[in-house]
Amino acid sequence: MTPAQNALYWREWQKTRARLISDGHTKEQADAKRHALHVRALGRDKSHTAFNNRDFDAVLGVFRATYDDANLDAQLRQLDQPEERRRALINKCWEHARAFIHGENQSHTDYLCDAYMTGITKRMWGKAFYEVKDERELGQLSGILAKHASRELAKQRKAHADKVAAEERRAREEDLPF
Repeated sequence: MTPAQNALYWREWQKTRARLISDGHTKEQADAKRHALHVRALGRDKSHTAFNNRDFDAVLGVFRATYDDANLDAQLRQLDQPEERRRALINKCWEHARAFIHGENQSHTDYLCDAYMTGITKRMWGKAFYEVKDERELGQLSGILAKHASRELAKQRKAHADKVAAEERRAREEDLPF
């Protein structure tokens, strides 16, 4: 769990706790209910520090259903979080790949990017890029592509700097102004 997730967990719990107290629970009863809500969300008790993203989303959904039971939109948004994260990771993969893969046009670039990413995913997990659904795998792929992009961009910057330096040398040798 990230520090931001931990802070969000406690903010959401404080809202839930306040609602439980306003509904007639004592502070002690409300505090004891926190882990009961974990069980309702996950089917078992689990420390919030050991949550994965799916657990975190489920518990936040139960907290929000408890303190804001009339707000169905908030509850539905929470249920959509895994898909939102997956979509964001896929977009990051495309962004990283497009940083160093260039085709004749956008369609050709996308084709080359997809082929490149599928080559990586086939080697790593035996499936095409479009078949990768797991957040962990998409995160790994995004990291790999970010490293490739960084390396390729560094090569391009060096090649450009070398070209400019060579032109400057040639201009000095020919005694021509830049």
